[in-house]
Amino acid sequence: MKIKFFSVVFVCYVFSVCLTNMYAELLPFVDDFSDGDATDGNPGTWISGGQSGATQDASSGDFVITSRDQSWAYVQELDGLRNVSIETQVTFSQTSNQDFASVWARGTGEAFGSYWGGIRESGALGIGRENNDGSNTIFDTIGTSLDPVNGDVFLRFDVIENQISLFAWQAGSLMPASPQLTQLDNIWTEGGSLGLALTPNMAGGRSPASVVFRYYAVVPEPSAIVLMGIAGLVMLGYASRQDPNVANN
Repeated sequence: MKIKFFSVVFVCYVFSVCLTNMYAELLPFVDDFSDGDATDGNPGTWISGGQSGATQDASSGDFVITSRDQSWAYVQELDGLRNVSIETQVTFSQTSNQDFASVWARGTGEAFGSYWGGIRESGALGIGRENNDGSNTIFDTIGTSLDPVNGDVFLRFDVIENQISLFAWQAGSLMPASPQLTQLDNIWTEGGSLGLALTPNMAGGRSPASVVFRYYAVVPEPSAIVLMGIAGLVMLGYASRQDPNVANN
């Protein structure tokens, strides 16, 4: 039986419906915290973690973390995503030296086993891997003229297959054409949780650090297999349209 074009279209339709159901979570996620509640499930539920004594508060319309020790939060509904682009806008409202604001992906929920990228109050950027024992492997760092204390800085952190990349730019400026930092790594290959964190300078006797996240956006990326499948069906449909005898059963 010859393959007819309408049959190919029907197969493509069924395939696309299946993909829609399988990858419904691939719709972009954006939380600008404008409702003043990070735990109400709209658009996601933020789960807090870290040492006791930290505060995480979205009542101002921004997500503000204040702590003397590492404090983090992740979005419960995004758990399991693998290839993602994360974007946020940050500023330090209280800092002294070596405080670090970051975003992360492929975590366990408590950021162990994750990839991270972020900025210090000095403007220095860094990317790395948190190992499952809580230790960190720093891939690379770079000093910049960015000022996250007296102004806002945008961060875009990509974790696509085995490539980790970080872009950063001052509010009011254009996003750079290429990332300031990038690294290939094959340790954490499965999907996991996604979130944000504050890692303050934990020297004794210092006052808490405070970082403001204006929004948190995630754009998941479909796998190469899915894209190849779609492309294959499209090509088959095109070939059948050009020649109804393109294939026989």
